Parts: sequence; C-alpha cells; structure tokens
Amino acid sequence: MRVLLLTTSFPVKEGSSSGVFVERLAQRLGRNCQLTVLAPASDIPFKKSNNKPYVLFAFKYAPMKWQILAHKGGGIPATLAAYPFTLLLLPFFLVSMFVNCLRHAGKADIIFANWSICGVIAGFVGCVLGRPVITTIRGEDGNRTQVSRVHRTLINLCFRLNERVVTVSDDIATGLLKVFPTMASKIVMIPNGVDFIPKMEKHEKSNEDGKIRLLIVGSLISRKSVSTALHALSLLPPKFALTIIGDGPERANLQSLVTDLSLEGRIDFEGHVPPDEVSLWFAQADVLLITSKSEGRPNVVLEAFAAGVPVVGTDIPGLRELVIPDASGMLFPFGNYEALAACLLMLANREMRLRLGDGGRQFIIEHGLTWENTADRYMREFRQFCNNEKA
Repeated sequence: MRVLLLTTSFPVKEGSSSGVFVERLAQRLGRNCQLTVLAPASDIPFKKSNNKPYVLFAFKYAPMKWQILAHKGGGIPATLAAYPFTLLLLPFFLVSMFVNCLRHAGKADIIFANWSICGVIAGFVGCVLGRPVITTIRGEDGNRTQVSRVHRTLINLCFRLNERVVTVSDDIATGLLKVFPTMASKIVMIPNGVDFIPKMEKHEKSNEDGKIRLLIVGSLISRKSVSTALHALSLLPPKFALTIIGDGPERANLQSLVTDLSLEGRIDFEGHVPPDEVSLWFAQADVLLITSKSEGRPNVVLEAFAAGVPVVGTDIPGLRELVIPDASGMLFPFGNYEALAACLLMLANREMRLRLGDGGRQFIIEHGLTWENTADRYMREFRQFCNNEKA
C-alpha cells in the first residue's frame, strides 16, 4: 500500500521538535506501507535522509530565509500571531502545498492528512485524483472548532471531502459531534502513543541534594501560561526547582518575571532540546507541570507516565482524560497558582510521587498506548478505504 502523509509540522531539519509526534507515527507506519511524507520546508537547507522507513519531501513556498511559518513554537497560528507579516506568505504556502500534494498523490493509494488545513487541501486533491483521504484533527485544531468560524468551516470541509476524520482524544471527538452531530459515522478516535521508556531508579539519584525537580516541556506561548508555574514556585521553599524545556515568544517576559519574583537560581531555561534527548530530562525529573489554558491530548503527559513521572496539570478536558487525581497525578484550576503550589507541597512526599508515577506507567500499559498500536489502528483504516476503492 502506498500512503502519502501530508502535514504542516514535521522535523525537516535535524534536532527539530516540530511535529515530532507525527514523525514517530511515520516511523511505525513506514514499516507497514510505502510511506511518503510531504511537509513544508524550513529556513535552512533541506537534506534527505536515507535511514528512515519513509521518503520525505519538503515543499518550498518562499525564499528560504522567509520559510518560518510552520517550524516555530506553537506552529502556524502562533507564528501568524507573533509575526503578522507572515500572513502575506500564507497564500503561497497553500498554493504550494496543493500543487505538491497533487503531484505526489498521483503515486499514492490513500492520502493521510494531519490538521484541518491539510485535510481540506488533501480533500480537494482526493476529489481531483479519485483518492480516499483520512484526516487527523489534533489539539487546538479541534478545540477551536466551537469558538472559531474559520475552524468550523475547515472541519466542515474535512467532513465533506474526507472518508474519515480521526481525533486523538475523546474530548475532541465529543466537541466535533456537538458542532457536527450528523457526522458521527465519519469520526473515530485513535490516541497517540509513546516510545516506552524502561523504568529508571531516578528518584534516589535526583534527590541526593534534597531538591524536588519540576519540569515543563513545551512552546513558550501565552496559551501555555508558564507564568502560573513561576508564581506557584515563589510560594514554595527553595528546595523546589524548575527546568523549562522549549522556546517561544514568551521567553523574554518569563525571564523578566523570574527576576521580579526573585527566583534566580531556581529556574533553568534550557531552550530547545532535541526530541531524542527529552527522555534524559524525564529521568531526572520528579514532577511534570502543565499549566495550559487549553490542550488537546498532550503527548508529553504520556511520555511522563512512561518514565514514571507524576503529572500536575490544569483541570481542563484534554488532561482529565489522562491525569487521574490520586492515581497518576493532580489537577488544579487554570491560573490558580496557589492551588498549584498546594499540589506541589503534597508531592514533596517521596512515597506519593513514586505511587503516582507507578500509576501513570500502569495507565500506559493498561491502555496499550504505544506507537506500534497507534500505527496498527491507522493501517486498519487505510486498508478499509483502499479495499473499498478497489472493490
């Protein structure tokens, strides 16, 4: 079977974290089909790799130094908000995506799109060439459907032009059904997976100095509300320290807040870390923090669970599916840094951290949340519609 994977986020340059979860899915899919990945180029020269189970093409849409739409923290929406001039690049981006998708889809049996805008482009290409299309709706793409007319239009087109719309969480599926109640037969939920990390005796090593190491992994954008974690830390004893992995437009403001709250020496801004090295930070961490206003079904939570790290996150739909209070972590109201501080004080107890960490690992095992299982479920969908086309 020949599959064309179309995506706006993918690590087209070495060490990039852009769409790394799509790449991990592609790694597994490529073992079961002939996979071609089509993604936007970046602002550095693209080099093809010969040691991947897929073929990657990066389409150009502007002079190289201007190709920044898709590979900054937060993806295209965050880039458009932070750099308004990039809106001028959007028409060229969409035309180039359509033309290149049309060119490569002619050699494919099915098109697999990620995010609604790709689903629309792939849908039109599928109509032209007579190819089935499946689109996965991820994270904020699904969350915005109920508040954004543009996103409702995009999702509506996906339903009309695609054979299947996949969601990565039950919450996103429920939200889509509220807006599109007649489309239930086209929706299926396939959760993301993780690369299972062997259990590590990290707590004994990481607590030799008495510190409790907190970790945040993600883009530094306003929606992530990392400032909530900083305010919470200002209420906690000095033994609580925080490492922040990721970069984005909010970094300078957060560094100023560290100074204002007199938290120097307790906060470490690591910036961008290659995806393959993030597991090393989980091995040293005691607690993962997620302070976001909204999320889809964040893969970083699954990675923390696999590493035996408990999670403290905001009480929002995308996290309620994963973080079970007193079983794998704790939840607190969005923006309430005093409640967050209270949760972390309870997790100063080593035995509680170990118990919740074990609960998270058990969650991964019980639900079979590995990339192999995720890829198997996608392959079943691909075969269904390819067989229908050939029947």
